[in-house]
Amino acid sequence: MTDDIYDMARISCEEIYETSEIQAQLDWEAASMKEPRINHPDTNTNGTHLQGHIMATREQLEACLGPIKKEYGDKVCGLWTLEQDGVIATIYDWKEDSIPSHTYNWHIGGRRKNAIDLVERLTGMQASSEL
Repeated sequence: MTDDIYDMARISCEEIYETSEIQAQLDWEAASMKEPRINHPDTNTNGTHLQGHIMATREQLEACLGPIKKEYGDKVCGLWTLEQDGVIATIYDWKEDSIPSHTYNWHIGGRRKNAIDLVERLTGMQASSEL
C-alpha cells in the first residue's frame, strides 16, 4: 500500500513537471513573439510573391490592420505590409482600376507559405494557399 502511494506521488510530480515544462515553453514562445509591424516603412517586401488569397472587404481588413497604403503603380492600387518575427506578408489587389471596396479575393504575398499564417493570425480570417 505504501508503495502505491509513493508511485502515485511520483506520477503526480512527473505530470506537474511535464505540465510546467509545456507551460514554460508556451510562455517563452509568447514572450519571444514581437509586436507586428503593419505598413512600416522599413519592411522590405523585395522578393515577395503570390502565396495565397483572402476573401474580405477593404473595411474588414482595415478594421484589423488599419488603413490601406495607397500605391500608384500599374498593377497594385493598395496594399498592407505585415512583418512579425522575420515573416513578411503583403495583402494587395491585383490589376484593379481602384482599391476594391466590395468583397474581394485579395492576394497574399510573401517569401514563404508562412506569410499566410501571419495574415490569418493578424486578421482572424481564413486564407487559402496558392497551389
